[in-house]
Amino acid sequence: MPLEYFDHVTFSERRFSASPSGRQIDFSVRSLHPLPGGSMLQLEAVASRDEQHRAGAPTGYALLGSWRRGF
Repeated sequence: MPLEYFDHVTFSERRFSASPSGRQIDFSVRSLHPLPGGSMLQLEAVASRDEQHRAGAPTGYALLGSWRRGF
């Protein structure tokens, strides 16, 4: 990337490995709860091993919730 507007553009060759070092595995538990009036509450707990496919990455945890109502 040139520093000034009229500087010459230079190119370089760079190499990297696109292969992942780990394998992400997700574990999830989900529950659906019907609510009065036809709506639905969904709760989900997720644990991910080797997050972003990086070996040795700490286990990630998430808690998700959603509410749905039809019309």
